[in-house]
Amino acid sequence: MSKILGMLSLSLLVGCSTLQSYYVNNYDSNYYQLITEIRFLAHKNQSYCDDNEKSKINSIELSDKTNFFQLYTESVPNEVDVLSAAKQLNNISIGLSEQYKADQQPHAAFCRIKFENIETSAKSIQKILGARPR
Repeated sequence: MSKILGMLSLSLLVGCSTLQSYYVNNYDSNYYQLITEIRFLAHKNQSYCDDNEKSKINSIELSDKTNFFQLYTESVPNEVDVLSAAKQLNNISIGLSEQYKADQQPHAAFCRIKFENIETSAKSIQKILGARPR
């Protein structure tokens, strides 16, 4: 009887781990490339915050990228946490681009802080996506 219970518990354990691995998404190189591009642009664009015209173009471009990343994430199943992070990342990016679209001249420090926040958020998402099984 104890052998039967042992075999039954072992099969349940193996079955549960198999189901768990089924629901964990694997590494997606396109997904990882998108978030890496966002992180790179945010880092690169910090140096242009003193030039309002370049900052305006850069912030709108980055806002488009974060929006694209959010839309891509919405189509991937079982991505509740990453989708939440993608929405927050997009909101940060939209906050900066809206300042420029409204023809307000945000201070260079505000611009740098926003780009730093985007870079930090993208780095966190990048770590999550990069740690996935291949």
